[in-house]
Amino acid sequence: MISNRQSGPGSLSFTAYESIKLFIHSPEDLPYVNHPQEEKFLLSWGVSIVIKYQIKEIENDPLLKQVDIKQRNCRFPDENNLKVYQVYSNSACIVNCRAEAQLKMCNCTPHYLKIPGTPVCGVEGLGCITEHSELFRALKTQDFNKLGLVCDCISSCTEPEYNVLSKEVESLTTENQDGEDLKHDGSKVIIALDRLPNERLKRNVVRSRMDLIVSIGGTLGLFLGVSLLSIVEIVYFFVVWTHKKPPSVINNNVKSKKQMHQPIQNVNNLPFLH
Repeated sequence: MISNRQSGPGSLSFTAYESIKLFIHSPEDLPYVNHPQEEKFLLSWGVSIVIKYQIKEIENDPLLKQVDIKQRNCRFPDENNLKVYQVYSNSACIVNCRAEAQLKMCNCTPHYLKIPGTPVCGVEGLGCITEHSELFRALKTQDFNKLGLVCDCISSCTEPEYNVLSKEVESLTTENQDGEDLKHDGSKVIIALDRLPNERLKRNVVRSRMDLIVSIGGTLGLFLGVSLLSIVEIVYFFVVWTHKKPPSVINNNVKSKKQMHQPIQNVNNLPFLH
Protein backbone atom coordinates (compact mmCIF):
# COMPACT_ATOMS: atom_id res chain seq x y z
CA MET A 1 0.00 0.00 0.00
CA ILE A 2 1.50 3.33 -1.13
CA SER A 3 0.30 6.71 0.11
CA ASN A 4 1.71 10.02 -1.14
CA ARG A 5 0.63 13.36 -2.53
CA GLN A 6 0.67 12.11 -6.12
CA SER A 7 -1.37 8.92 -5.65
CA GLY A 8 -3.34 10.06 -2.60
CA PRO A 9 -4.40 7.88 0.36
CA GLY A 10 -3.57 4.24 -0.24
CA SER A 11 -5.72 1.17 0.25
CA LEU A 12 -5.18 -2.56 0.63
CA SER A 13 -7.71 -5.13 -0.62
CA PHE A 14 -7.62 -8.91 -0.49
CA THR A 15 -9.86 -11.95 -0.21
CA ALA A 16 -9.86 -14.20 2.85
CA TYR A 17 -11.00 -17.78 2.37
CA GLU A 18 -11.19 -18.54 6.09
CA SER A 19 -12.41 -16.73 9.19
CA ILE A 20 -9.60 -14.43 10.29
CA LYS A 21 -8.68 -11.73 12.78
CA LEU A 22 -7.63 -8.32 11.53
CA PHE A 23 -5.28 -6.08 13.52
CA ILE A 24 -4.56 -2.45 12.70
CA HIS A 25 -1.21 -1.40 14.12
CA SER A 26 1.97 0.57 13.36
CA PRO A 27 5.03 -1.04 11.70
CA GLU A 28 6.83 -1.10 15.06
CA ASP A 29 3.92 -2.67 16.91
CA LEU A 30 2.75 -6.28 16.81
CA PRO A 31 -0.62 -8.00 17.34
CA TYR A 32 -1.09 -9.41 20.81
CA VAL A 33 -3.80 -10.50 23.23
CA ASN A 34 -4.28 -7.07 24.79
CA HIS A 35 -4.51 -5.23 21.47
CA PRO A 36 -7.07 -2.37 21.66
CA GLN A 37 -10.55 -3.67 20.89
CA GLU A 38 -11.30 -0.90 18.39
CA GLU A 39 -8.25 -1.91 16.33
CA LYS A 40 -8.94 -5.64 15.96
CA PHE A 41 -11.77 -7.38 14.13
CA LEU A 42 -13.02 -10.96 13.84
CA LEU A 43 -13.95 -11.53 10.23
CA SER A 44 -16.41 -14.33 9.47
CA TRP A 45 -16.58 -16.12 6.14
CA GLY A 46 -18.83 -14.66 3.45
CA VAL A 47 -18.80 -10.97 4.39
CA SER A 48 -17.34 -7.76 3.03
CA ILE A 49 -15.60 -5.32 5.37
CA VAL A 50 -14.23 -1.83 4.70
CA ILE A 51 -12.01 -0.29 7.39
CA LYS A 52 -10.86 3.33 7.26
CA TYR A 53 -8.20 4.72 9.56
CA GLN A 54 -5.98 7.74 10.04
CA ILE A 55 -2.39 8.23 11.24
CA LYS A 56 -0.83 10.81 13.53
CA GLU A 57 2.91 10.93 13.00
CA ILE A 58 5.38 11.57 15.81
CA GLU A 59 8.52 13.70 15.50
CA ASN A 60 11.19 13.94 18.18
CA ASP A 61 13.63 16.67 19.07
CA PRO A 62 17.22 15.49 18.32
CA LEU A 63 18.12 16.39 21.90
CA LEU A 64 15.49 13.99 23.26
CA LYS A 65 17.98 11.10 23.38
CA GLN A 66 20.07 13.07 25.88
CA VAL A 67 17.13 13.10 28.31
CA ASP A 68 16.87 10.22 30.78
CA ILE A 69 14.37 7.50 29.83
CA LYS A 70 12.42 7.90 33.08
CA GLN A 71 12.13 11.63 32.51
CA ARG A 72 10.93 11.48 28.88
CA ASN A 73 8.79 8.39 29.62
CA CYS A 74 9.43 6.65 26.31
CA ARG A 75 12.05 4.44 24.65
CA PHE A 76 13.60 4.51 21.20
CA PRO A 77 13.61 1.19 19.28
CA ASP A 78 17.37 0.79 19.76
CA GLU A 79 17.08 1.29 23.55
CA ASN A 80 15.98 -2.30 23.92
CA ASN A 81 15.81 -4.04 27.30
CA LEU A 82 13.72 -7.03 26.19
CA LYS A 83 14.69 -10.69 26.01
CA VAL A 84 12.19 -11.98 23.44
CA TYR A 85 12.53 -9.24 20.80
CA GLN A 86 15.52 -7.25 19.56
CA VAL A 87 13.62 -3.99 18.95
CA TYR A 88 11.59 -2.15 21.58
CA SER A 89 7.92 -1.30 21.27
CA ASN A 90 5.14 -1.07 23.82
CA SER A 91 3.39 -4.23 22.62
CA ALA A 92 6.71 -6.14 22.46
CA CYS A 93 7.37 -5.12 26.06
CA ILE A 94 3.98 -6.47 27.17
CA VAL A 95 4.57 -9.77 25.34
CA ASN A 96 8.02 -9.99 26.93
CA CYS A 97 6.44 -9.37 30.35
CA ARG A 98 3.99 -12.21 29.74
CA ALA A 99 6.81 -14.58 28.71
CA GLU A 100 8.76 -13.77 31.88
CA ALA A 101 5.64 -14.41 33.99
CA GLN A 102 5.13 -17.79 32.28
CA LEU A 103 8.76 -18.68 32.93
CA LYS A 104 8.43 -17.73 36.59
CA MET A 105 5.22 -19.68 37.17
CA CYS A 106 5.62 -22.67 34.85
CA ASN A 107 9.45 -22.87 34.59
CA CYS A 108 9.29 -22.70 30.79
CA THR A 109 8.14 -20.58 27.88
CA PRO A 110 6.17 -21.60 24.76
CA HIS A 111 8.11 -22.07 21.53
CA TYR A 112 6.67 -18.87 20.01
CA LEU A 113 7.85 -16.76 22.99
CA LYS A 114 11.21 -18.37 23.59
CA ILE A 115 13.63 -16.55 25.88
CA PRO A 116 17.26 -17.48 25.04
CA GLY A 117 18.76 -19.84 27.59
CA THR A 118 15.42 -20.99 29.03
CA PRO A 119 13.58 -24.32 28.56
CA VAL A 120 10.79 -24.63 26.02
CA CYS A 121 7.48 -25.90 27.37
CA GLY A 122 6.50 -29.50 26.79
CA VAL A 123 3.07 -31.01 27.38
CA GLU A 124 3.13 -30.32 31.13
CA GLY A 125 4.40 -26.79 30.64
CA LEU A 126 1.72 -25.97 28.08
CA GLY A 127 -0.86 -27.39 30.47
CA CYS A 128 0.43 -25.06 33.18
CA ILE A 129 0.18 -22.06 30.85
CA THR A 130 -3.36 -23.04 29.85
CA GLU A 131 -4.34 -23.46 33.49
CA HIS A 132 -3.17 -19.93 34.33
CA SER A 133 -4.20 -18.36 31.03
CA GLU A 134 -6.60 -15.97 32.77
CA LEU A 135 -3.71 -14.51 34.74
CA PHE A 136 -1.41 -14.25 31.71
CA ARG A 137 -4.02 -12.59 29.48
CA ALA A 138 -5.07 -9.82 31.87
CA LEU A 139 -3.16 -6.63 32.65
CA LYS A 140 -3.50 -4.46 35.72
CA THR A 141 -1.80 -1.60 37.52
CA GLN A 142 0.03 -1.93 40.80
CA ASP A 143 -2.86 -0.39 42.75
CA PHE A 144 -5.60 -2.70 41.44
CA ASN A 145 -6.42 -5.78 43.49
CA LYS A 146 -7.44 -8.15 40.70
CA LEU A 147 -6.03 -11.05 38.75
CA GLY A 148 -3.53 -9.99 36.11
CA LEU A 149 0.04 -9.05 35.27
CA VAL A 150 1.75 -5.81 36.26
CA CYS A 151 3.91 -4.84 33.27
CA ASP A 152 5.97 -1.69 33.57
CA CYS A 153 5.99 -0.88 29.86
CA ILE A 154 6.34 2.67 28.58
CA SER A 155 5.46 3.79 25.07
CA SER A 156 7.79 3.96 22.11
CA CYS A 157 9.20 7.38 21.20
CA THR A 158 8.76 6.85 17.45
CA GLU A 159 5.56 4.80 17.23
CA PRO A 160 2.85 6.67 15.24
CA GLU A 161 -0.73 6.76 16.46
CA TYR A 162 -3.29 4.76 14.47
CA ASN A 163 -7.02 5.51 14.87
CA VAL A 164 -9.83 3.54 13.22
CA LEU A 165 -12.47 5.97 11.96
CA SER A 166 -15.10 3.67 10.49
CA LYS A 167 -15.96 0.04 9.83
CA GLU A 168 -18.57 -1.14 7.31
CA VAL A 169 -19.57 -4.80 7.23
CA GLU A 170 -21.91 -6.29 4.63
CA SER A 171 -22.97 -9.85 3.97
CA LEU A 172 -22.09 -11.33 0.60
CA THR A 173 -24.99 -13.78 0.84
CA THR A 174 -27.55 -13.58 -1.99
CA GLU A 175 -30.70 -15.54 -2.77
CA ASN A 176 -31.45 -17.47 -5.94
CA GLN A 177 -34.84 -17.88 -7.53
CA ASP A 178 -35.69 -20.74 -5.16
CA GLY A 179 -34.93 -18.63 -2.09
CA GLU A 180 -31.75 -20.49 -1.27
CA ASP A 181 -28.79 -18.59 0.13
CA LEU A 182 -25.78 -18.34 -2.13
CA LYS A 183 -22.47 -17.29 -0.63
CA HIS A 184 -19.57 -15.96 -2.60
CA ASP A 185 -16.19 -17.54 -2.20
CA GLY A 186 -14.38 -16.06 0.78
CA SER A 187 -14.62 -12.63 2.37
CA LYS A 188 -13.68 -9.30 0.83
CA VAL A 189 -11.43 -7.01 2.87
CA ILE A 190 -10.56 -3.39 2.12
CA ILE A 191 -8.31 -1.44 4.50
CA ALA A 192 -7.94 2.18 3.43
CA LEU A 193 -6.24 5.30 4.71
CA ASP A 194 -8.99 7.90 5.09
CA ARG A 195 -6.71 10.85 4.27
CA LEU A 196 -3.05 11.69 4.15
CA PRO A 197 -1.57 12.52 7.57
CA ASN A 198 -2.21 16.19 8.36
CA GLU A 199 -1.29 16.14 12.05
CA ARG A 200 2.10 15.60 13.62
CA LEU A 201 2.89 15.26 17.30
CA LYS A 202 6.31 16.53 18.34
CA ARG A 203 8.27 15.97 21.54
CA ASN A 204 10.40 19.00 22.33
CA VAL A 205 13.12 19.31 24.94
CA VAL A 206 12.20 22.42 26.92
CA ARG A 207 15.57 22.66 28.63
CA SER A 208 18.67 20.66 27.77
CA ARG A 209 21.71 20.11 29.98
CA MET A 210 23.59 22.94 28.28
CA ASP A 211 20.63 25.27 28.86
CA LEU A 212 20.70 24.30 32.53
CA ILE A 213 24.43 25.07 32.80
CA VAL A 214 23.98 28.43 31.06
CA SER A 215 21.02 29.25 33.30
CA ILE A 216 22.96 28.42 36.48
CA GLY A 217 25.94 30.45 35.26
CA GLY A 218 23.73 33.42 34.46
CA THR A 219 22.09 33.25 37.88
CA LEU A 220 25.45 33.11 39.67
CA GLY A 221 26.75 35.97 37.55
CA LEU A 222 23.69 38.09 38.28
CA PHE A 223 23.52 37.63 42.04
CA LEU A 224 27.11 36.77 43.02
CA GLY A 225 29.15 38.37 40.27
CA VAL A 226 30.60 35.00 39.30
CA SER A 227 31.95 34.51 35.79
CA LEU A 228 34.00 31.90 33.99
CA LEU A 229 37.11 34.06 34.36
CA SER A 230 36.61 34.37 38.12
CA ILE A 231 36.18 30.59 38.43
CA VAL A 232 39.47 30.07 36.54
CA GLU A 233 41.16 32.59 38.82
CA ILE A 234 39.89 30.80 41.92
CA VAL A 235 41.24 27.48 40.62
CA TYR A 236 44.57 29.13 39.75
CA PHE A 237 45.03 30.72 43.17
CA PHE A 238 44.02 27.46 44.88
CA VAL A 239 46.67 25.53 42.93
CA VAL A 240 49.29 28.19 43.69
CA TRP A 241 48.36 28.20 47.38
CA THR A 242 48.59 24.40 47.70
CA HIS A 243 52.05 24.35 46.07
CA LYS A 244 53.40 27.34 48.01
CA LYS A 245 56.11 26.48 50.59
CA PRO A 246 55.73 27.56 54.24
CA PRO A 247 57.74 30.67 55.35
CA SER A 248 59.93 28.60 57.76
CA VAL A 249 61.12 26.38 54.93
CA ILE A 250 61.93 29.43 52.82
CA ASN A 251 63.91 31.06 55.68
CA ASN A 252 65.91 27.89 56.32
CA ASN A 253 66.78 27.62 52.65
CA VAL A 254 67.92 31.25 52.59
CA LYS A 255 70.08 30.75 55.70
CA SER A 256 71.70 27.63 54.28
CA LYS A 257 72.51 29.44 51.06
CA LYS A 258 74.05 32.33 53.01
CA GLN A 259 76.19 29.95 55.01
CA MET A 260 77.39 28.27 51.84
CA HIS A 261 78.45 31.60 50.34
CA GLN A 262 80.06 33.04 53.55
CA PRO A 263 83.74 34.05 52.85
CA ILE A 264 86.54 32.18 54.64
CA GLN A 265 88.36 34.24 57.30
CA ASN A 266 91.68 33.66 59.19
CA VAL A 267 93.18 31.76 56.31
CA ASN A 268 96.54 31.60 58.13
CA ASN A 269 95.08 29.29 60.74
CA LEU A 270 94.01 26.64 58.23
CA PRO A 271 96.06 23.38 58.52
CA PHE A 272 96.70 22.85 54.82
CA LEU A 273 98.59 26.16 54.59
CA HIS A 274 101.30 25.16 57.12
